[in-house]
Amino acid sequence: LNEKFRLIAENQHAFSIIIKEPLLDGHCLVLPKRHVTHLKELNPEESKDLHDLIAQVREKIEQEFNSNSLVALNGKKVATQEHIHYQILPLPMEVAIRSLVSKTLGVPERREASKDETMKVAEKLR
Repeated sequence: LNEKFRLIAENQHAFSIIIKEPLLDGHCLVLPKRHVTHLKELNPEESKDLHDLIAQVREKIEQEFNSNSLVALNGKKVATQEHIHYQILPLPMEVAIRSLVSKTLGVPERREASKDETMKVAEKLR
């Protein structure tokens, strides 16, 4: 990391930095130190360190910004980086993930899926 001032925390296999173009104060990234493009490439120690650091940084964000938080894994087509990374965003207490996604995508905030719909999606994911 060339810009050490962005570093928030690190452990043996992962590190967290403030994002260069934050959406909100506290918006940060958590990345494995080894360059990988898929979670399945991480060994068990790397995976544990990565997820431990996510929990640590998330807790600190929620404490310091008196907020909820959203943790999202970036990868594939929408990522601007060629390696996996998690984004953590502080969210106001009144912002729920359902309402955020509902407003962004224009879908109902609550809709119970039928048994048939549920079975089709479950089959796709098995």
